[in-house]
Amino acid sequence: MINRIFILLSVVFVCLPLSALADGVSLTTEKGNIYSAGGNVNVTESSSGDVVAAGGNVLITGDARGDVLAAGGSVNLTGEVGDDVRIAGGDVTIDSIVGGEAVLTGGTVKLPPKTAIKHDLFAAGGNLSIDGFVGGAARLAGGSVIINGTIEKDVDVRANQLLIGKSAVIIGSLRYEGPVEATIEPGAVIKGEKIFERREYKFHTRKLIGLFWFLKLLATEAAALLLYFLIKKEIKEFVALAVGRFGKEVLTGFITLAAVGAAIAVLFVSVAGLLFGLMGLFFYIASVLLSSVLGAVVFSGLTGRYLFRKEQYVTWPVILLGVFVYQIAGLVPFLGCLMKIVFFLAAFGTLSHLVYMHFKKT
Repeated sequence: MINRIFILLSVVFVCLPLSALADGVSLTTEKGNIYSAGGNVNVTESSSGDVVAAGGNVLITGDARGDVLAAGGSVNLTGEVGDDVRIAGGDVTIDSIVGGEAVLTGGTVKLPPKTAIKHDLFAAGGNLSIDGFVGGAARLAGGSVIINGTIEKDVDVRANQLLIGKSAVIIGSLRYEGPVEATIEPGAVIKGEKIFERREYKFHTRKLIGLFWFLKLLATEAAALLLYFLIKKEIKEFVALAVGRFGKEVLTGFITLAAVGAAIAVLFVSVAGLLFGLMGLFFYIASVLLSSVLGAVVFSGLTGRYLFRKEQYVTWPVILLGVFVYQIAGLVPFLGCLMKIVFFLAAFGTLSHLVYMHFKKT
């Protein structure tokens, strides 16, 4: 049993850092949900359920009947979506039809002319460009906002600059808060009231911090779910081992982390040890990345065990909820950071324990 866990975890152990540099890893569940993560993520397959994607560059061209949840440096959605869309990234472009509402956050957010959001739009970012159709209300916040499309209901904008283009049609009212009045080009149609409140508006740094936290949450959720669906039985056994030997694994993780780090540093001192040092550093970083995800999974399993009074209560909904609580708890000053370190060490220690048991048997 331990051999199988070690072999499968070793595959993930090696592939995880590589997937961050190369193409993404994708998984389709029996319910039709697609989970994809990596450096370059390209989801071309249509989904009968939801699509969850996270990576450096995310491109979703396949259709989805359910929701789309994505995060990345750049996110481009061209496939049709049956329900809601929630996307966060550096550059976000929605060039498709969305059957529900859209919640978008990014440095730059674009809705080209062919875009259609059938319900409400919530968008925030440095630069927002709305050239498509919105079937509901729109709440927009950013440094610069340009509206040159059609919005069926009220529009609420908080920005430093607002431009209503000549092709813009707003069926409802326009409420704008900012330092200067909006620029409304000839030809623009606003059928409701125009309400302007002069107020200094800044896209605060704390909002960007919140964006990065959200991106980290999505990436951790995607990685944890991928591990669960790829090696479900082994993840359950891994969590059981970590929880059953929690204190010992935390101590093992601390000692191993320090000892291996020191050993790698010693190898770099000599020319002969440089190659081995580089190899060791690679696997050391890979194990740290993997343990940061597995720490959240162990937390989910431990929480599920005490909440549901079962020895092994590790399911994907428990992991989904557990990772969210784990990241929220991590925001608590000092205690949150300490908690995350402890669970990281527990996961790192369990990995180290499995490696030791594997080589001991061989």
